[in-house]
Amino acid sequence: MLGIGLPSGAEFGIMFVMTTLIYFIIRDFGPAAQAGYGAGSRIMQALFLPVMSIAFSVPAIAGQNMGARQPERVRETFCGPASCARP
Repeated sequence: MLGIGLPSGAEFGIMFVMTTLIYFIIRDFGPAAQAGYGAGSRIMQALFLPVMSIAFSVPAIAGQNMGARQPERVRETFCGPASCARP
């Protein structure tokens, strides 16, 4: 359990340190800069969340189809989201 929990905890710890460092650096620019950074971070999270949800769900669905010995559905599982991501 520590093999999974420690790396994940370290990742979030590093994210906390980086966010704190960024706010420390931009503090001299005033509250408007801090608010702008916070708003920009939220927008990036909102854009990134759907992509990550697809990235985490596709391998599970493809694995189920592989186990069911349905290679055509595996191909469809990858090609569908890939075509959505294409500009």
